[in-house]
Amino acid sequence: MQIALFQVDAFTEQLFAGTPAAVCPLQTWLPEDLLLSIAAENNLSETAFFVSEGDPYLLRWFSPVSEVQLCGHATLAAAFVIFRFLRPEASSISFRTCSGPLRVEREPQGLILDFPAIPYRLCHAPPEALLAGLEAAPQAALDTGASAAERNYMVLAAAPGHGAARGHLFVSRFRAVR
Repeated sequence: MQIALFQVDAFTEQLFAGTPAAVCPLQTWLPEDLLLSIAAENNLSETAFFVSEGDPYLLRWFSPVSEVQLCGHATLAAAFVIFRFLRPEASSISFRTCSGPLRVEREPQGLILDFPAIPYRLCHAPPEALLAGLEAAPQAALDTGASAAERNYMVLAAAPGHGAARGHLFVSRFRAVR
């Protein structure tokens, strides 16, 4: 089996800069375990896989360990591949994803992605695995109620007064817990 593979550096025009993502255009969906194996082999933060159904394209993202709910830089990388190699005449493309529809516009200054607003709800009992990875007790934890393989949480906590966070009012971290 041969699968096209592109490695695209998002957020830059400079080679070996930006945020890399792998992109694999597919004719039809492959089994999920094979998509995960390909993403693990690529060993980048995300690999985007898409299948053409015209417009919208079907799009999924995989880290080396699981499918992810939403990935901006890999979406932009997939759009770049489509604009550059598959539909150079297009000025916009749409994707259908597990997070809802995404649209990418091609503008003179670059690609513009309109992100969906993902609603969060207060999580009254954060999972122990999430709490174990934090340096400080959270003041609040918000849950996306994600439907992909991972649950996504945003944690609000005061910055600890030591280490890399010394002198900062807050530290921003995002943890995804299986």
